[in-house]
Amino acid sequence: MARIYKLSLSGLKLIYKVRHHKGYGIHSPFVYNLVHNVIEEKRTFYAYEDIRSFLTDYFPDNTFRTSKHDRLVFRLINHFKIKSVLEIGSGTGEGTLYITAPSNEIKCFCFEADTTKKEIAEDVYLQWDKKNNITSLNSISSIFSTKIEAVIIDLNNYSDIDDDFINFIKNIYSEKMFVLVKGIRNNKKHKRIWSKIAEIEERTAKLDLFNIGIIFFHKDLYRWNYQISF
Repeated sequence: MARIYKLSLSGLKLIYKVRHHKGYGIHSPFVYNLVHNVIEEKRTFYAYEDIRSFLTDYFPDNTFRTSKHDRLVFRLINHFKIKSVLEIGSGTGEGTLYITAPSNEIKCFCFEADTTKKEIAEDVYLQWDKKNNITSLNSISSIFSTKIEAVIIDLNNYSDIDDDFINFIKNIYSEKMFVLVKGIRNNKKHKRIWSKIAEIEERTAKLDLFNIGIIFFHKDLYRWNYQISF
């Protein structure tokens, strides 16, 4: 009997990058600008080194893993001049630093279900110089009455996203808001969650960056799907 071989996630990603290098089917000026000036931005911002130095100096015994995904979030927040963010699955807090680094005016509401990770994150927030704008939530529902301009979801840290949360996004969305989801291809559960979020009727453009998904609600955009190499 012939063997059936499955590509690893890294193998699939390589094929994806070859097929969708520099974007696929981009006809929107908004998306074109976003891809070439934000997503594919190669410049190093001072904030990257500030965060690395902060984590190394204040927490030398802990291993923090920042990634290009965190840096992408920084660039998006900076580009759109976002002032209020809901972060679901904050982990140990290093991603939150990239969210708040662009401006002292940014308010970030963080939810992390894992007690150990949350304790580490709260210690990080306490030492970070933008700590007054970071709120650690005990439940997602406690943010319902606050205006949100961006939602960052890390499915690697929290994947209990249900229909109530999808409805919450529908109720709070504005034309300026975007939703970014990390880990959308890690497993079948994550894929299902991303599919539900991407199916929100009110969304317009959807960007698929292989393991990161982003949806926008800008009324000027068509309800179009873009596959981007990242």
